[in-house]
Formats: sequence, C-alpha cells, structure tokens
Amino acid sequence: MPRPMGVRNHDFAEKREALLDCLCEFALQAGLQRPSLRRFAKAADASEPTLRHYFSDRQGLVIAILSCFGQRIRENRAVSEPATRVADLIERQLSGSLNGLRERSEIRAHAFGLVEGLSDPAVGEAYLEHVLEPSLGAIAEGLAGGEAATRPRSALRAASLSVLAPLLVMVIHQDLLGGKPRWSFDESHTLEQIRNGLSAGLEP
Repeated sequence: MPRPMGVRNHDFAEKREALLDCLCEFALQAGLQRPSLRRFAKAADASEPTLRHYFSDRQGLVIAILSCFGQRIRENRAVSEPATRVADLIERQLSGSLNGLRERSEIRAHAFGLVEGLSDPAVGEAYLEHVLEPSLGAIAEGLAGGEAATRPRSALRAASLSVLAPLLVMVIHQDLLGGKPRWSFDESHTLEQIRNGLSAGLEP
C-alpha cells in the first residue's frame, strides 16, 4: 500500500542522516563552486525528488550541510586539559585552529559557507550560526582559562577573531586559491605576529 501523501517513511531520520553524511563529504571536495541540486543528487546516487523529500529544496540541503559541518567542528574542538599561562592558551588555539583548517578540512567548510552564503542571505545566516560563530566561540572559550580568566567576554571575542581571521585568509590564499608559489607567506613570522598581538591584549 503506498504511503499517504505528506507522511514520512518510518526510517526518515536514518536515511536523511546517511544522505547528509555523503553530501557533506561531497561538499568538502566540491571546490569553490555552487553545485546544482542535480549535481548533489548524482553525488549521493539519489534522485532530485529524493533530495527534495528529505531537505525540501536546494537551500534546505545547503543549510543542512552547514549544520553538519558545525557539528563536526564542535566535536573536533572539544576542550582538552586546561592551560593556565596566556602564552600556552594562545599557542593551543593558534595551532589547533591552523590544524583544523588544514588537516580536518575546516577551510573547505568555511569556503563552502562563504560561496553559498554570499549568494543567499538565508544560507549566509546559517553559515554564521552553524560554522563561523561556533568556530569563534570555541576559540574564545579556549582562551578564557588561567591568567586570561578575568578578561571580559568582549576581549575574548575580539581575540578569537584575531586568531581565526588571519589564519582563514592565509589558508584560503595559500592553499585554496594557489597563491603559495608566487605570493608565499612566512608562516612562522605570521604566527609570531599574531601571538604578539594577542599577548598584548590578554596578558594580565
């Protein structure tokens, strides 16, 4: 007996999650482009009506992918043992953020969110909510311990931007856009400059 119109299949959540996992991986490899719903369907070995059934439309699918990215970033940035010295707090956030951008494909998640979000305000808001703000929040939380514990929230939020923004631009420039051969950065010097600026703002 066919399922009545508007009634979800009993394993809706499981099938949606499986599709989303597949499409998140595809989005991380999609490059600086906006895949069509047809291209998403092909990547998931599914039909366009199937994707509409689980995500309503392309916008809904893209927002779901960004939510998936955000969950992965939160899991990857779980707080480890606390540090007390400001220098150690800064070093941990710099190395963790750079490693996340490069080794865990977070730069691809940000690139996908920027390309999609700048073309669609609703998707832009989803990128902020699910990816960019959680990334900044995790860094601010990581900087909030030990000697920096008395710093106001506004200072920690500004510091989180001082960590993520230059790293994000550097990795997009050097890696995604291929700028390294012609316009390379001295990475050690760049990180040292960021450390010095953060130390001046966070040292008690």
